[in-house]
Amino acid sequence: VCYPFIPFDLSAGEWIDIIELPLTVMDRGLINAGIDPDMFFEKYVKFVEQEAVKYGCYIVLLWHNDLLYDPRFKKYSELYWRIVEYTYESEGVILNSIDSLKAWIDTLKKTYG
Repeated sequence: VCYPFIPFDLSAGEWIDIIELPLTVMDRGLINAGIDPDMFFEKYVKFVEQEAVKYGCYIVLLWHNDLLYDPRFKKYSELYWRIVEYTYESEGVILNSIDSLKAWIDTLKKTYG
């Protein structure tokens, strides 16, 4: 899933009054799975160039601020900054959650009126 969505509560049979931004990548997930940061970056760039741009996906990263400064996870901190740098260099956009939702709502309005 690469777009914000409104979840449906199956037990209540109704839509939930929130908008979710699906999490694409979380630092702790990479660490816990033992994923090599260099290998991940190569696959991430390939995904962005081949899929995300094609479909206009939102890519949501969750990086805990304490991890950015923890010397034990230096390679994952460097990965975060590589992703940020790649995003800017490739003319991507970095937004906080609120601005992402506003942009998504604007896109929906333009598309569906």
